[in-house]
Formats: sequence, C-alpha cells, structure tokens
Amino acid sequence: MKRCPLFQTRNLKPETRNPKLETFITMPKVSVIIPTYNYASFIAEAVESVLDQTFKDLEIIVVDDGSTDTTRDILKRFEGKITYLYQENQGAPAARNKGIKAAQGKYIGLLDADDFWMPEKLEIQVPILDQEPEVGLVYANVYNINLLQGNQFLGRVSKKGLRGEPFHELLKGNFIPSPSVLVRRACFEKVGLFDENLGRLAAQDWDMWLRIARVYKVAYVDRPLANYRFHDRNMTTDLERIKAGQVYVLDKIFSDSSRKDLPPKSALYYSYIYYHVGEVYYSLGEQNKARENLMKSIRFFPYRWKAYLTLMKSLLGNRVTAYLRR
Repeated sequence: MKRCPLFQTRNLKPETRNPKLETFITMPKVSVIIPTYNYASFIAEAVESVLDQTFKDLEIIVVDDGSTDTTRDILKRFEGKITYLYQENQGAPAARNKGIKAAQGKYIGLLDADDFWMPEKLEIQVPILDQEPEVGLVYANVYNINLLQGNQFLGRVSKKGLRGEPFHELLKGNFIPSPSVLVRRACFEKVGLFDENLGRLAAQDWDMWLRIARVYKVAYVDRPLANYRFHDRNMTTDLERIKAGQVYVLDKIFSDSSRKDLPPKSALYYSYIYYHVGEVYYSLGEQNKARENLMKSIRFFPYRWKAYLTLMKSLLGNRVTAYLRR
C-alpha cells in the first residue's frame, strides 16, 4: 500500500494493527473515504466539506485512482489533515475498497470527489448507528446541482426515503444517494467489499446497498445532508453504462438460487430498468432509443400502462411531444 508521507495522518497501518495496542490509542469513530480520478476542479471542496463537519472524531482518506491532472498538488494544502493513497487507475470500486481496507473507524462515510456534505451530516447520522445496532446503513436526502445547465440548483431528491427493510423496494431501483450514506464497518466484513467488476460500469452503489439491505436494517434522515452534482463526466449521464451495470447486478442477484428471500417474478425488476432508461431517453428527445428500451420493458412486464403511454408519445415525434409538454 502506497501512502504519501506528506499527507499521512497516522503511522499505524491496518495490516500491522495490534488489538492490545489499540486499547491505548484513540481511533477515529468515522473514516471518510473519498475516491478521486482527475477531479482537480472538485476535490478541494469535497475535502473541505468533511473538515467543516461539526462532528470531529474522524479521519479522511483520499484514494487517488491514478489521476493525471493536478489533484495531488491541490491536496498538498491539506497536509497533516488527510491520508493520501495512490493506485494505478482501476476504477471507483477498487479505490473505495483500498480506502475501506486502510480505514480505522467504526463507521465508514463515502463521498465522491465531485460531491460535498452539509456541515451537520455526521453529527446527525452517527447517533443513529450508535443507538440502533440493527441498522447497518443510514442515508438521507440530498440537494441536486446540475452543472450541465450552468450550476442549476434542482432541489431535493423527490423520492420518499424508505426505512427498515427496504430490500424488495430497492430491487426496483436505487433510491439511496451515495454521498448521503454512512455505513457500519461491520457491514463490509459481513457482505464483502464493492464489486470491482463494476469499475467501468455504473450501479456499484446499488449493488452494495442491496447486499447490505438483505442482512441489516436501513435508517433514513428526511433532510438534505449532502450535495450531488450532475455533470458531463459522472456516470449518471451515461445511460448505457447505467443500464449495463444494473442488468449485471440483477443477474448476480437472481442467479443465486440458494436465496429464499427473492421474489419469484424477476422479470418485473428487469422491466423497471428498461422502463426508467426509456423514460430518460424520451425526456432527452432521443425517441428511437426511448422506444427500444420501452419495448424491452413491456416484453419483460406487459402490465405497466405508463410504458405504453410514453411509447405512444415517442411515436408522435419531438414536435408533437414538445407541444404536449406545454
């Protein structure tokens, strides 16, 4: 493991930990993992949002996934405040896993380099994990910021947060915003680390939340505790990657015949993927791609009337569609 001495905050490495020694050493309660790849324009704000937390018992681990821009130079201003790890480019799941392996905290916060937290995030979420041992993950609402349209503020995520045991609802699609999450470290020890096969696809978060929701309860804070950016380099703008990643995740889940908690009609959940992708393509005016995905959704599950409605509107063409939206 390569650690940059300029930024190393502790000399105790995870692979040389001594439980007896740790009794006399104050370990951070929260480890915040920030993977980054060529996000020099964002990384400082992400780090500063963690340093500005009202909850202070934490460590920050930045994992540089082979950046070729000025990321490393920018991070020098945080000397003594972060741990900096470098690896050759392997993708976000591998970067997150490297950070988790190096983490010393009881709880793990995940923050992508292009997002940032509200100051009170950890102060609100840490007591929930402290007081509810059956909860493995706590998430919250977020603010959406669209950089594709001039830093446009989009407001809060509209989907209502679900608590308790949301596994079956989560199968319909990911409603847990990644930058809002705080995870009990024991979750990773029980369900494993992020799937590195998803490094060039999307849905690594959804895959992990599903695995955690199978064995732990989930808590939700109904207020925005993080800021999520949409821009031309994050995966939320690449629908084909998103679709491929989501199909991979469902394939993995429904191929596990030993699981007795799975719903019998897997086709329903595949239909959600193609329906949502079709809706987005329709909203973007890409009617051919919209129809292709909506037809696949209908083939998987022919009883969703909204899919037929959007399909019919897509056949009318962009001009008629624009008129109907007035």
